[in-house]
Amino acid sequence: MKDVKLINAGAGSGKTFELTSRVAEALESGVEPETLMATTFTIRAASELRERIRLNLLAQGRSEEAQGIYDGFIGTLHSICGRLLTEYALEAGLSPALDVLPEEDAEHLFRRATTDVIEERARDIEPAARRLGYDGGGTGYQKRPDWRKAVQEVVSAARTNLIDRTSLEQSADASLESLFDLLGPEGHRNLTDRFRRAVDRTVADLSQVENPMKATQGAVSTLQELAQGLKRPDRLPWADWVRTSKLSVNKAEEAIVEEVREIAAGVLGHPDLRDDLRVLVHGVFGCAAKALDSYQGFKREQGLMDFVDQERQVLDLARDNPAFRVALGDRLAQMMVDEFQDTSPIQLALFLRLHDLAGSSVWVGDPKQAIYGFRGTDPELMTEITRRIPEPAALPFSWRSRKGLVDFCNAVFAEVFQESDKNPVSLQIPEQRGESAHGGWVEAWNLSARNINDEASALAAGVAKLLARQPGIRPGDVAILCRTHDDRKLLATALEALGIRASASRGSLIDTREGRLALAALQYLHDPEDTVALATIVRISTAGSGGPGWL
Repeated sequence: MKDVKLINAGAGSGKTFELTSRVAEALESGVEPETLMATTFTIRAASELRERIRLNLLAQGRSEEAQGIYDGFIGTLHSICGRLLTEYALEAGLSPALDVLPEEDAEHLFRRATTDVIEERARDIEPAARRLGYDGGGTGYQKRPDWRKAVQEVVSAARTNLIDRTSLEQSADASLESLFDLLGPEGHRNLTDRFRRAVDRTVADLSQVENPMKATQGAVSTLQELAQGLKRPDRLPWADWVRTSKLSVNKAEEAIVEEVREIAAGVLGHPDLRDDLRVLVHGVFGCAAKALDSYQGFKREQGLMDFVDQERQVLDLARDNPAFRVALGDRLAQMMVDEFQDTSPIQLALFLRLHDLAGSSVWVGDPKQAIYGFRGTDPELMTEITRRIPEPAALPFSWRSRKGLVDFCNAVFAEVFQESDKNPVSLQIPEQRGESAHGGWVEAWNLSARNINDEASALAAGVAKLLARQPGIRPGDVAILCRTHDDRKLLATALEALGIRASASRGSLIDTREGRLALAALQYLHDPEDTVALATIVRISTAGSGGPGWL
């Protein structure tokens, strides 16, 4: 990790300014603009960084160097990898005319490959998955995990961690071994028969209780349903065993249920449970291995690659190709990585190899802002790198937020993220912002809701009350972060039901209110006899409060 500088930069702490300043220092020390490499997470961030560097050079009268910045490697990691593979196609054994799958097409093909394999194996896996509660059933808060999604997650993790099919299949055995160690010793095969007999006896004994209280009545109903389920134990969820181990009765009947509770509590040692776990784990990893081969095979046949392939190709060149290492090493003198917290394992390996060629690096990130775990990124990588770098730096001031919000974030995140003094996460208000940053407030809303629809309605009602008691706040001043797209749709609908317009996207553009109005207008212009289109125009343009002013 020699000559790697790590900077912890919280939101609004002046990260882009710091990067620009570091570039300026490098240029002043003799680094040529075209020898810079800077990776950002978005095209927009790359354009902003490049333009700030260029304007800074122009302000110093260094127009030639300002023009040279366009010859440097400043862009998203994928754009930089694409450029390197084009310029060094001969070394990589590739065609210079690379056909890289757009992200949405790659995702579609990836899902298709995994879906086809899953459909082939579903008949073998589904019964065990259903008993284990891993079948994706249920709705809302009762939605169960889905082994199909687990297959896709394993394939993604394998690709971003450079795990091949053989290692992937071996991972199934390793996973089961660690899981069985946690479950403890294995029990006897007759556990289900003992459980069935104990349930029957307990039902009979509890039925003899005179004037049973509510808890005991509920226990009888639960055990009677369980007795029916045990007639087909191949369909009985293992969760029913766990619930039985916690069966609640009135104090007077505690001794009656003691036996059935004790037997149910031994479910973790049940050999049949372990058989189901073997089927599920081997099924998930087996599907993942086959899907990985299927996806890779399709790309090979079509001469395609995706973004992960690009990263792997460049990593192979930087690690194993002497000609590439010499050529690129002569072109690089300074490397910078933005949004380092959203780095995947394969990207970290690539950054380390490129750092070896450049000789000097600045990596900037904030573990609190890690949001791309679904793409295989791992914020723990930044934590581990922090431990290995002698003196990681931090940007201490907030140049964006109000003091109330800064204080709140410090209070919430400091204890969660502050593992050592080397990784500070708290921000302060700089002296020159003391007056302008004053104010702001934090409220805690306790929403009473039975389901996600009630929760959306309760949150919308809270927003309406906020707008009513704070006349200076407009609906457009309010931003709401949602966990999922479905949550966003429900919340937007609940807000509109209260007359509060929400700008959340809820499907395709043509499905929006504006899209439907535009489509109806075009249909009417094309055919003035289209009364349905005319009725749609009238209905949409006059619906809601305020008449057509919403548009």
